[in-house]
Amino acid sequence: LVLKSRLMATAVPSRCGYNITVPVTTVVPTALMGQHGAPPDRIETDNAGSASSPQVAFDSNGNAIAVWYQTDGTRYNIWANRFNGTAWGTPELIETDNADDAYDPQVAFDSNGNAIAVWVQYDGTHDNIMANRFQ
Repeated sequence: LVLKSRLMATAVPSRCGYNITVPVTTVVPTALMGQHGAPPDRIETDNAGSASSPQVAFDSNGNAIAVWYQTDGTRYNIWANRFNGTAWGTPELIETDNADDAYDPQVAFDSNGNAIAVWVQYDGTHDNIMANRFQ
């Protein structure tokens, strides 16, 4: 569960071997909480393989970024999707080094609304810490 002030929260299931879905009705201001019961939105759309370990961060305006790792059938890659306060966007591959597996993504916002995602990337010999910044 990720909490953004008293007014917003989101629950993100972490299920190895399943697609990632987020109940959008849990990411709304208190004034809109009467709209429970809507089906969850699927925030990843690449059906090549299993998605796992989602993490979500909110900025001060109610926007969010979710990150997760997902296999393409050959290796694990890092993906992200943005929530604009109303709807999720299109998933983006944010790690493009296809040398080996990437996993354990984390994401956070700074006070200016910039987000940074970090993850572990194996290069065939060592695990390395990688990052990608969003504005």
